[in-house]
Amino acid sequence: MSELQQLAMQLDGFVPPIATEMVADFLIKKNAQLTISKPRKTKLGDYRPPLKQAYHRVSVNGDLNPFAFLLVTIHEFAHLLVWNNHKNNAKIHGAEWKMHYKQLYVEYQHCFPENLQIILQDHFKKLTAATLNNPLLIRNLIHMGKDIEITMVNDLKSGDIFDFNDNKFKIIEKRRTRYLCKNIDSGKKYLVPGVAIVNRAIE
Repeated sequence: MSELQQLAMQLDGFVPPIATEMVADFLIKKNAQLTISKPRKTKLGDYRPPLKQAYHRVSVNGDLNPFAFLLVTIHEFAHLLVWNNHKNNAKIHGAEWKMHYKQLYVEYQHCFPENLQIILQDHFKKLTAATLNNPLLIRNLIHMGKDIEITMVNDLKSGDIFDFNDNKFKIIEKRRTRYLCKNIDSGKKYLVPGVAIVNRAIE
């Protein structure tokens, strides 16, 4: 069995079957290591350039469904390509990264279901640093197949109370894509992303 086939088998179950050899081939050709990480609240994936080691390091949260895992993976692959071509002479999520991310998605587009492709087209028209900053994309990608009701800050209104990261907050007002909220216990104010998944609460 070739190195490509072995790596593709290891990826089975994490990315869609049609994408296993594509991802494996990229990792081998670009001298990159992919680590399956434990769930992280602050990020879905991460990229580290070959500074202290001889290879690129990419990590992706292992609790993601295959389509979300693949999208986060190509997000990080785009960072790798930016490093190879520009090193530190490009912004982390600047024009170079956006270009590579979009180009990679075109290569992998056929690996996503048609209903997701429609949503992803809109995602790539309004591309920002966050892989998932679109509520519709989150509901249809990250939580695909989960029989649970999802509540985001976007679903609430001023004055509503919610639990987030073991704290209780009250919404004050919306500010573009974030909401100004007050921590009920401390009285301190914070900006919370509208796509943050929370639990409704009462004061």
